[in-house]
Amino acid sequence: MPSQRHCGKVGPARGIHRKKILGISGSPRRGGHSELLLDSVLAGVRSEGSITDKIILNDISFKPCQACGGCSVSGVCVVIDGMSAVYRKMMSCDCVILSSPIFFGSVSAQVKMMIDRANFLWIKGWKLKRKTGCPVKKGIFICTAGRAAAGYFRNARKVVRLFFAVLGIRYSGELLLDGLDSAKRSSPKVKRALKESFRMGVKLGHGKIRL
Repeated sequence: MPSQRHCGKVGPARGIHRKKILGISGSPRRGGHSELLLDSVLAGVRSEGSITDKIILNDISFKPCQACGGCSVSGVCVVIDGMSAVYRKMMSCDCVILSSPIFFGSVSAQVKMMIDRANFLWIKGWKLKRKTGCPVKKGIFICTAGRAAAGYFRNARKVVRLFFAVLGIRYSGELLLDGLDSAKRSSPKVKRALKESFRMGVKLGHGKIRL
């Protein structure tokens, strides 16, 4: 499965748990604003010696939820594809950072497909009353929009909050940036956002955003 795993330069003292932070990019376009901000947060995390892993959803071959009912008894998704490894990584990390551009007032199709596939976890935890295997952790949402309309983020935020809640992840922070249609990486707006996202990663890696 396409992913990128990095470790910070500074190793922790013996016996100290090194946080594992998973970044998930939901944009179909590489190097777009949402992925830039995600990369900046992960760089801040690594600067504090934590471990990061990054998944590009568009590089993974997986199907949307088939509504087949196969998970209704076991609480296990019967569709075996690239999404199986994604959820294993989500279950073993300390924090999930999900990034997506706004498409038609919500998250990208890639992100929505991933979220819909989490139906088996809803079945397992809420209907079958079994532990999902997801340790207590926190989640951060990064979202960008081309138009200068903050209202576009409303639906995307609701969807991601529900997704995190099903997995037992606390919605612990967000970085929302609109009005990016003509913005370049060198623009003051983007530069400020990259600095803010790096600081968020430093806080996360340092433990100021407590896990």
